Amino acid sequence: MDRDLNELFRHESPVQWVGRTVTMPVELSGVPLAPGDRVMAHIGSANQDNAVFEDGGTLDFSRGQTRNLSFGLGPHYCIGAPLGKLMIRVAFAELLDRITHLQRDKSLPLRRRDGLSRPFHELRIIFEAR
Repeated sequence: MDRDLNELFRHESPVQWVGRTVTMPVELSGVPLAPGDRVMAHIGSANQDNAVFEDGGTLDFSRGQTRNLSFGLGPHYCIGAPLGKLMIRVAFAELLDRITHLQRDKSLPLRRRDGLSRPFHELRIIFEAR
């Protein structure tokens, strides 16, 4: 299940971008950056990069590659990541134990909020309780 969760987080990264301040001179994609310059890393885009993930825009639970940047990397790795993954694991287990025939109500368009995080503005579902 952890591999499935990693693929879900890769495809639908909870945080879409992070800002950083350059601390030493560096060149990134041919652009010189100086200490104090601000950069923005687009995690959601990086997690769907076709150069890293075959058909990166597709949610594929059979995907072997599960490393992604959804919770950061190195010293910037999210301290709450294990708790977030546990909460999702428990929520899905409870949800799937209590309902059947879960599907999205396609009578309304799927809408998201824009910005730092990417929660659904509204996600209507149809299901039958056990």
